[in-house]
Amino acid sequence: KQRVTHRRVEELLGGAGPPGPASSSPAESRALRTPGAAGFGPGGLWSSFQPSSAAPRAFRRHGPKYFIAARRAHQRLLSPNRAEPRPRPTAGHRAEPPQRAAGKAERRNRHFAAPVAAPPQPRSHPRPAARARGRPGSARCAVTEQRGDGGGVGASGPERRIQLRQLRSVRRGVRADGARGWGSGSGSRGPRGSSRCRNSLLEAELGQKGQRLPAARKTGTTIAGVVFKDGVVLGADTRATEGMVVADKNCSKIHYISSNIYCCGAGTAADTEMTTQLIASNLELHALSTGRLPRVVTANQMLKQMLFRYQGYIGAALVLGGVDVTGPHLYSIYPHGSTDKLPYVTMGSGSLAAMAVFEDKYKPDMEEEEAKQLVRDAIAAGIYNDLGSGSNIDICVISKNKLDFIRPYDVANRKGERYGRYKCERGTTAVLTENVAHLEIEVVDETVQTMDTS
Repeated sequence: KQRVTHRRVEELLGGAGPPGPASSSPAESRALRTPGAAGFGPGGLWSSFQPSSAAPRAFRRHGPKYFIAARRAHQRLLSPNRAEPRPRPTAGHRAEPPQRAAGKAERRNRHFAAPVAAPPQPRSHPRPAARARGRPGSARCAVTEQRGDGGGVGASGPERRIQLRQLRSVRRGVRADGARGWGSGSGSRGPRGSSRCRNSLLEAELGQKGQRLPAARKTGTTIAGVVFKDGVVLGADTRATEGMVVADKNCSKIHYISSNIYCCGAGTAADTEMTTQLIASNLELHALSTGRLPRVVTANQMLKQMLFRYQGYIGAALVLGGVDVTGPHLYSIYPHGSTDKLPYVTMGSGSLAAMAVFEDKYKPDMEEEEAKQLVRDAIAAGIYNDLGSGSNIDICVISKNKLDFIRPYDVANRKGERYGRYKCERGTTAVLTENVAHLEIEVVDETVQTMDTS
């Protein structure tokens, strides 16, 4: 069947003599596959577009349609006047414009024509050694260098690269014409890590209009924790501030996580409260599903994953401590999600003063009373040296067998007694003039309300 098809295609191409009955003799088949056979040899039909004499092999690979398309292409090459497209049937179709038909014919001729190797174009400047990706001399910029004589939209190679970098920097939201000579034709590297980002540009524009962005709320707290021989001691002050105003003198900064885990919070009060309550609820569900006492590392993992998910927008700096089956553990968790596991940690605005006490007096394997006194001294140092910390000292002692939440453990700033009199006697200051105006007031309604002072 294959040999018969060979013969019929040869008859269609006109290279094997007049049409006749198909034959499948071995001699004819061998003649068709011979390189010098009509239609396939050096002077045959395929010589114009097939450099080799492998036409039968190409026929076996592609089929008869391949030869029919080749014959049409050859006819177009021999007589360009016959390259006009066939007229479409007029029924239900609109006649094709002659310009479109001529364009199609030109594209077909260009497609089937033999490719001509273009002479190498000289570079507009010598190509330097290849460096990092995206810089001059790399594979990405090689095309731009070769197009320097006209392919770079009217710019030379280096200028075109500068334009592309400026465009990329503008798309990233970075101004391309200010920092470190970028965009001025110097060819220096763009400000990919500079501070001129989108936020700084917005702040500059608002500043020109006389507006200011709201500043971050400054909070004040001193929290600390230390590991002793049998457990963990956590401590915190009790002052809550709102700007420069003391909002609460006796707030609780030690939050419940589970029966064996507690957490001290510094930062925004609402964030610390809600974060610890959410993690405490999730940890309770975890304990119910596993039927075991939760571990401190589990609470640490849940807290750090939540804080990292919000990228620091939850202003909660935490000191997590507890005792589980593996022993006592103490972690410090930062608002961005990073954690530290240390034998003693401090957080808050008074953390430096508290850390100074820890560095001076800490020793491993302390007794419970020594650890409590050390935490008390650390929190007191934060209260004395930080305006955002004050009032009382709360302490939570967590061990394997007991839990002591002592509130307050100590009062660092006790209110003293006044020994002097600050009232001036009548007549100390001379009265120059005196005018008394009598007002007539009619009482319409009167109610009495009790105010809660607890």
